[in-house]
Amino acid sequence: MTAALFLCASRSFSNWLPQISNTSEVLLGVSFPDSQTGYAAGTNGTILHTSNGGNNWNFQTSNTARFLRDIYFTDLMNGVIAGESGLILKTINGGLNWTEQVSNTSEHLV
Repeated sequence: MTAALFLCASRSFSNWLPQISNTSEVLLGVSFPDSQTGYAAGTNGTILHTSNGGNNWNFQTSNTARFLRDIYFTDLMNGVIAGESGLILKTINGGLNWTEQVSNTSEHLV
């Protein structure tokens, strides 16, 4: 398996450091609600989570194979994902569970 690589800013935001995500999927969105907790979303329903500033990434279950185009967390527990074909996923427990929301569109969301 090819490991995807993306970059994460250090605490001072003056340097970018390579991070290994352990997935070959394309990651399309990333959100860090604090300096240690981050989420990434991408192709084929991929959701990744880090609790140590990006040193290690763990998979979360999305229950979809659709492309997840963007992810945003308002705080450590509450986040949303926008995806293809009008897909919206929401979590209220830090990504342990993702619930599909009604978007009333079949357009790709970003």
